[in-house]
Amino acid sequence: MVGTRKCINSLKTNKSPGIDKVLNEYIKCTSDKMLPIYDKMFNLILETGIIPQNWYKGVIIPIYKNKGDPTPPNNYRPITLLSCSLLY
Repeated sequence: MVGTRKCINSLKTNKSPGIDKVLNEYIKCTSDKMLPIYDKMFNLILETGIIPQNWYKGVIIPIYKNKGDPTPPNNYRPITLLSCSLLY
């Protein structure tokens, strides 16, 4: 549980969630009660090698670079929002 707690404590806040809509703030503020569940979940993933499908999915969002005309796609950069549940 020490490793999981350390990872949870190092999560950054004010980050956008991925497709699962789980915020780092939620993981942090529920960790006292949820830590045993998080440990079981990650141990099961390590034992079976099966990773939840939603963790493979990302939402790509175009962000305007604040340079030039906002119409051309080249003036945007893509960012990918991934699941915050990827603690490790």
